[in-house]
Amino acid sequence: MTSTRWGTSKNAGAQEARERILDAASRCFDRIGVPKTTVVDVAREAKITRTTLYRYFENREAIVVGVMLRETHYFRERLLEALSGIDDVGEFIVEGVLFCLREAPKRPLHIYLSGGEASNLMGRLFLSSEQLFEIGIELLQPLFEPAREKGLLRDGIELSTLLEWASRIILSYLTTPSSRIADEEEMRELLRRLFLPAVMANPSI
Repeated sequence: MTSTRWGTSKNAGAQEARERILDAASRCFDRIGVPKTTVVDVAREAKITRTTLYRYFENREAIVVGVMLRETHYFRERLLEALSGIDDVGEFIVEGVLFCLREAPKRPLHIYLSGGEASNLMGRLFLSSEQLFEIGIELLQPLFEPAREKGLLRDGIELSTLLEWASRIILSYLTTPSSRIADEEEMRELLRRLFLPAVMANPSI
């Protein structure tokens, strides 16, 4: 194998190099799974040296987060399209959770959430990623603050806490699907009965 040394010539810009590494990582994840994929595997797939790879990603987890963020940005556009027209923050979150539970299994990222070590790794990275958190803030802030000003939210509800709670619900049901909830409508009813009363001052259920 002939290795390419990106970053020492004009042949590849930093962003292009990062994208090529993430493409290689995605192929490795699909082929052998997240837990078994090493930095060596990714470098070999990208046809570069490990030294070159470390110029763009400090470690293996940074690569995993990079792949996850690309999936998240794809999801963001789909989510905004699906939820356009919903101006109630509670319903926005309920339908957002349902969208993630419905659409995530259709994307390659769901492979990484299939249980065991991969599930633990992805859950930890998902909940600790500042970039993912910022995307959530961007999505909900326009609805959250007006709802707070109108007194529609319970006292003490913070957007950061709300986001973490919703994220944990999504991760829980993705990694361990329920055998008691028959379909999406039952899940919607459950979220409205248990989630909305904890968030909204006067929920309509």
